[in-house]
Amino acid sequence: MTLDLTAYIKAMVRKWLQTTDLKSWVLMQSLTGVTGGDKCDSLAAKQYQELIGQLLWISNTARPDISFTVGTLARYMSSPMSNAWKAALHLVKYLNQTSEYKLLFRDEANKHSGQQIVTYTDANWALDPTNGRRSTSGGVTYMYGCPVSWRSHVQKCVALSAVEAEFVAASEATREAFFFSYLLRDLGVEAHPPTLQTDSQGCIQVSKDPAKHWKLKHIDTRYHFVRDHVQEGEVKIDFVGTTDNVTDILTKPLKGLATSRIARLMGLTMPSRGGVEDVSAS
Repeated sequence: MTLDLTAYIKAMVRKWLQTTDLKSWVLMQSLTGVTGGDKCDSLAAKQYQELIGQLLWISNTARPDISFTVGTLARYMSSPMSNAWKAALHLVKYLNQTSEYKLLFRDEANKHSGQQIVTYTDANWALDPTNGRRSTSGGVTYMYGCPVSWRSHVQKCVALSAVEAEFVAASEATREAFFFSYLLRDLGVEAHPPTLQTDSQGCIQVSKDPAKHWKLKHIDTRYHFVRDHVQEGEVKIDFVGTTDNVTDILTKPLKGLATSRIARLMGLTMPSRGGVEDVSAS
């Protein structure tokens, strides 16, 4: 079974782009490239808000690969600038290139098909200078190998280290994993402890070893949620290499081959049409 928005995306491309020949494998050039430029007039501002609304719906429905980029662009909805408008149109070019992506739901969708709940988590630490250096959390939850939830958002607190940013992201991901675990129980299915996958060894150590707690004592108590449940055996936390962490695309800009590779790992599939070139955005 697959879920796709091909027809909707093609209609949107016809509305927003001058020609349907404009395509790109690149989601966005850079974070700083979205800022600045001239302030949009009232008509352009309304058009920007309309476009971002459409992109948010696409992202939340069947296209987790664009979540980070859309979230970044959504910050400028109240007062859009020309550079943000250009970046939004460039994202439409990416969707035009990948309009036939389908979100795949099947037993063999990925290596976690035999596990009930697996949640990937990641964070970029103070990567974005445009939001007060607050880190971005990313999370993707799989149920029996199928992607059922994804999220990319700016953390509410300023992390003082990469481990702290990853710890906050892991706590948020744990809550999401438990939601689906409780859902299974409500459906009469015996639920097993969910598994977290993170590429931060420091986060794993802090979650498992009470002796490491002093390093993060200043963090809001709600973010110690993951540590308590890991130590109680109610959730497992394992290491995954950065190249295999599907949430990498939810926390930072990726380009070309890296984007298409992570998209496939997430569960997106598209008919083969030749190689993907890691080229600069047009």
